[in-house]
Amino acid sequence: MEIFRMNQYWSLVVLIFLSFGCEEKTDWDYQSGDHQQLAITAILSDEFKFQKIEIFQSMNLPSEDPIAITNATVAIKSMNNVIEFIHDNNQPGIYYSQIAFSVPSNINIQLEILHEGQTYVASTSVGKVAPIPPLQIGTNQATDERFVAKIADVYSPVEQAMYEVLIDWSEIRPDTFNQALLYAFTFNTVDISGIIQPNDEVINFPVGTTIIEKKFGLTSDYADFLRALAIETSWQGGFFDESQSSLKSNISNNALGYFTACQVLSDTIIVQ
Repeated sequence: MEIFRMNQYWSLVVLIFLSFGCEEKTDWDYQSGDHQQLAITAILSDEFKFQKIEIFQSMNLPSEDPIAITNATVAIKSMNNVIEFIHDNNQPGIYYSQIAFSVPSNINIQLEILHEGQTYVASTSVGKVAPIPPLQIGTNQATDERFVAKIADVYSPVEQAMYEVLIDWSEIRPDTFNQALLYAFTFNTVDISGIIQPNDEVINFPVGTTIIEKKFGLTSDYADFLRALAIETSWQGGFFDESQSSLKSNISNNALGYFTACQVLSDTIIVQ
């Protein structure tokens, strides 16, 4: 199980899956990169909504503020359909589709971004999703509070998925720390660093807490990308660390990030 703070998703390509804590300190060997690279997050879904794409300029260090790209031309294409995305001036670097739409499950879609004379393209199918397994909730015997004991198995031979679990007890304790966002993955490969992971901080919450869980079906290529990202970030610091390497993007012109589409299931529970 992975536990992560609620940060701007993909504002830093390497930092989107930093965990709260781990068993031993991990030393990072940061190297200077090309500041002209675009870092693109384009995760579409079959949810009917205004879809979002994020575009920033790459950075060398996590301490640097991301540089928003505000003047790109962005479009999604499929068959004879073209949907343009418009920059949100209130959220630099964020582009929303001109219309609300859901991505059909049986088509391939293309991303096209034009920026300062450069063209960035990618294509993807839609990741299929299986039913959400029951969320396992444990009890802290000392405080009678609850915690998430298990979201999903890290390995399955028949599916690959990402889970997003929003825990919200703000209506019960509005004046204190009262939200947490957890992520978990299921992959169809066995990784020792994923099975024996660094320890995560346990988040305790009271009875009556609202939990909204989403499950995202992953294409095989996007699952490989997330698995590599987990090995580089949240699975680091354990006993079976693997060597660091560059993450492979599916976006052309040396861009960072990924373009994909997912089927999504959602469930809401009130903790008893």
